[in-house]
Amino acid sequence: MLRIILVSLRKRAKKFALVFVQFFIGLTVLLFGMFSVERFFRYERNVEQVLPVDMLHLMGTEEETGAGDDTEDGPVEETGKGAYDYERVMEEVRKEVPGLKLGVFENVLIEAEDEEASFLMCSGEVLEMVHISVDQSEMEQLEGYKGEETVPVLVSSDLAGDYEVGEEYPFPDDTMPQFAPFRMRIAGVLEEGAGLCMGGSSDLSSSIKTAEHTIVGPEVFAFDPDYAYEYNLVCLAAEGTDREELKTKFLKRGWDVEIQSVREEIQKYFEREKTVVFGAIGFSAILLVLSAVGCVGTLLSMVLSRKKEFGIYFSLGMKKRDLAVMVLGEVSVIFMASYLGALCAFAVIVQAGMDGAGFVPAASMAMTMAVMFLCAVLCVILPVRKIMRWKPVELLSKAL
Repeated sequence: MLRIILVSLRKRAKKFALVFVQFFIGLTVLLFGMFSVERFFRYERNVEQVLPVDMLHLMGTEEETGAGDDTEDGPVEETGKGAYDYERVMEEVRKEVPGLKLGVFENVLIEAEDEEASFLMCSGEVLEMVHISVDQSEMEQLEGYKGEETVPVLVSSDLAGDYEVGEEYPFPDDTMPQFAPFRMRIAGVLEEGAGLCMGGSSDLSSSIKTAEHTIVGPEVFAFDPDYAYEYNLVCLAAEGTDREELKTKFLKRGWDVEIQSVREEIQKYFEREKTVVFGAIGFSAILLVLSAVGCVGTLLSMVLSRKKEFGIYFSLGMKKRDLAVMVLGEVSVIFMASYLGALCAFAVIVQAGMDGAGFVPAASMAMTMAVMFLCAVLCVILPVRKIMRWKPVELLSKAL
């Protein structure tokens, strides 16, 4: 039977190619639709694995408060933005707001041997706030760093083959002299697929990436004032802390910040993306129906055009049930080929377009296969029923 199916596919390659294309288009679009829906509903949970939803993101405004300007609480301190002392301001605010954890981080690009990596440099407060998937003892090594030349770091799982836990290595950098006096001591390895917030955007939640070619470490040298302090300042405040009062404490020191919580960023994402997601669902459903209808019509016409062939098989001893199995086998081969092709196209496009940000769940692929398998079954019901209703005399007459 398998040989007959393969011969049949080869003899009708052009006609079966049309069915393949219809299945391929339907599967690919459905994969994106399923992926978009699942990613939409998993978004909050994915973010919570990396950041506390109560974390506040403080981002500098485009128009800085000038020295000597007045606020409701009085004149702004003369600071001179060219030499603005961010660390002093942060320390003063910490003292004025009980229970406040206030930290900053920076994604430093490092290059070595034509390869790029990221050194995610975090202040001690940030290391205490974020959720990083390592043992507590490994995290304590980073939190306990006090400026020594040997720096404890964590590496992403894809770098585990290059670095051994407990060993020391030079920083993989050819361009930044700041790294020259320091060496890395590998404190641990991040779990495969672990997410990290890379910062540098107005929404922290949108900058979460799967850790690849990433080294996580404590504050080794001074943070970039125009990048880290303006985009990557975060805090956890005690319950009941007034957000406007916190903003005022920065403002009166000449540092104008906008404050929003990670929870608010997540809600903004839902409001922004829900139209796109529901549109993707509708488009996928329409295209899936059109693909299924097209497949039914193509397969049915092929069955009707092969009545003489089926008559010959029937005269040679094959039963109608065997003819139906042959058609099912042909469709199954085409379905699996188109499914594998759709998976490849989906993986290439997502990886190229999502920059490692898309938590691609296997459930999307499994659900898509189940839906399309059901469609494939529905596509062959009419052709198979047509075969089973043919009378033996009809088949035998066509074989003569």
